[in-house]
Amino acid sequence: MKKVLFSLNPLQSVPGNPGRCSLQESVARCTRCNGCVQSCPSYFIHKEETFSPRGRNQILRLLLERKIKPAQHIDLLERTAVHCMLCGRCTRACAGHLAVAEHTLALRQALDVNVLPATLRGVLRWRSRRPDLLAKLAGTYYFLRRIGAARLARLVLPLRWVKHLDDILPDHPMTLPAALRHAGIQANTVHPGALYLPGPETAYVCGQNGVAALRLLQKKNPRLLWGFSSGLAEQVYGDKIPLLKTARRLLLEWEKWAQGHKLPLVTESIEMYSFLKNYPVLFASMPGWCTRAEALAAQVRFITDFMPLHAPSHTPPSKTAWDRSGLLSPQDGPLPRVQKILKTHFGKNLVECEYSRFPLPAGGTGFVRGCPAREMVLENVQDMTRGNIEQVFCLSGLAALELGAQLRKQKLPVRARSVVCIPLEK
Repeated sequence: MKKVLFSLNPLQSVPGNPGRCSLQESVARCTRCNGCVQSCPSYFIHKEETFSPRGRNQILRLLLERKIKPAQHIDLLERTAVHCMLCGRCTRACAGHLAVAEHTLALRQALDVNVLPATLRGVLRWRSRRPDLLAKLAGTYYFLRRIGAARLARLVLPLRWVKHLDDILPDHPMTLPAALRHAGIQANTVHPGALYLPGPETAYVCGQNGVAALRLLQKKNPRLLWGFSSGLAEQVYGDKIPLLKTARRLLLEWEKWAQGHKLPLVTESIEMYSFLKNYPVLFASMPGWCTRAEALAAQVRFITDFMPLHAPSHTPPSKTAWDRSGLLSPQDGPLPRVQKILKTHFGKNLVECEYSRFPLPAGGTGFVRGCPAREMVLENVQDMTRGNIEQVFCLSGLAALELGAQLRKQKLPVRARSVVCIPLEK
């Protein structure tokens, strides 16, 4: 029989409404009203209550009350935890705004389930340990790809995630250090007015987005936090060993540069923004660290806070959509300004993406074993075609990569980009 390591803390803190609360309290608030079920893409695919938000919530409640034994249902529990898209639509549909996706994360961590392939999980850990080496390896792969030797690399590394990564790469991938050198930008000031923390897709795939972000922050004299991770990937993918260590490292780095002042911490990733805003939840059991995390969370800013609101000389003719998809039901804080910027820029040509069934998979869910992200993106592409959309701006950089790959595969003249590229439109 498979050995089961199961550790579920009923008192661990999760985001609540209002404020944060214990996991047990949050789970108990579910009234089983069925409001979340019809909004869940996982339930739509599987047609089973077990794979619905309500089903996952009740499984977690039974585990907390010790009415079922994990060892007897381990395979079902792991499939239930892994197949959640963490899109947060259930939270938006819930009358009590329960953080059901956070409940799923708690289940993943309790089961110690690895939703990513072991090799990819090891590569992700290099982001904090050997960021320069990882950037060089990525740059080497992009060079091989440009000269047509990428197929050889895929033969040498016959891994599903390598193939998926190659599929979603843009036409001209570039690491952030390479993009900064190409643009002649220095971001290592010793007296910063803001700190910039790029998302992983910006740091190692779409470095041009990082250049755009730093140009927006130019008046703030920004400093790039290279080689630092927020801990979001560790939280989402169940890699709980380095999670707190990673979070502490970022917190200490912010305190080092802030020196007691209100120093903005800026990111262009909507998932990372929401995660950093909830940083105190990670340290809820450590009062001293929790207070320090609250100070950091108060200074977290989304890149659109620094975007200009002035209208262009003429309204771009392209029918433009914007997509708010993201992991764990992204906070609504940046959304009004994003919408205002886009409305100012594109006027009546702006629409919000309205998908018939699914949200756009975000946060790299396409790399998760067993996740039908590709099928979901394909259906969203069909929805865009019916809406005659010509370009779409995504709040999630990884969602933009997933969507852009399918648009290219279908040979459609639609561009998908990160929201940080909006000011580049003329």
